[in-house]
Amino acid sequence: DHTSLHASLFPLAFDLTQEAHHRPLVAWLSSRGMACSVYAAQYFLEALFEHGAATHAIALMTAPGDRSWRHMVASGTTITWEAWDHKYKLNQDWNHAWGAAPANLLPRYILGVSPAAPGWTTANISPREAGLSFARGKVPTPEGAILVDWRREGTFTLALELPRSISARVDVPASEDSQGVYVNGKKASATRSDARWVLDEDVVGKVLIEVR
Repeated sequence: DHTSLHASLFPLAFDLTQEAHHRPLVAWLSSRGMACSVYAAQYFLEALFEHGAATHAIALMTAPGDRSWRHMVASGTTITWEAWDHKYKLNQDWNHAWGAAPANLLPRYILGVSPAAPGWTTANISPREAGLSFARGKVPTPEGAILVDWRREGTFTLALELPRSISARVDVPASEDSQGVYVNGKKASATRSDARWVLDEDVVGKVLIEVR
């Protein structure tokens, strides 16, 4: 029987599947490579990030084949295309917003920045390592930019700078032997949930968060 990538990725991306099916769906999707269009890749990668397969999502973004953004960059483009390559769509345009999935996925999942309240009065900061050793970036909001700089050098550290009017709910990766979280050098109240440390209180301003 034929089973398409699209028929499986969209139900997972839109949370239409039963939880018991999530793991086998992710495993099957991860075995297929980027067997979808640039447009569908937004939902495909989002489904992977949301269901514990962030490392595979990053691998697909940077894969050496012709169905990746790495291929677009190597081909000399300065902006995302409508299709993965000319051979897939001869009349494609070379300036296509629907091909720019990493532009929203990397800030949302690798930097981990998203709004927690209307107008960004509160933000969620929940970085995913995805096999990377560091990531840094700036996410614009109506209240000003949020600066994130995290790295894994034995322990996980997160340098965070928030605009004055924004507070943040923070959770960070928890290694098996980690005992807690420190904010600006002082031990903070945090709850361990699965493989994450969740700070019990919001943070404001400029903070350094360390997992020890």
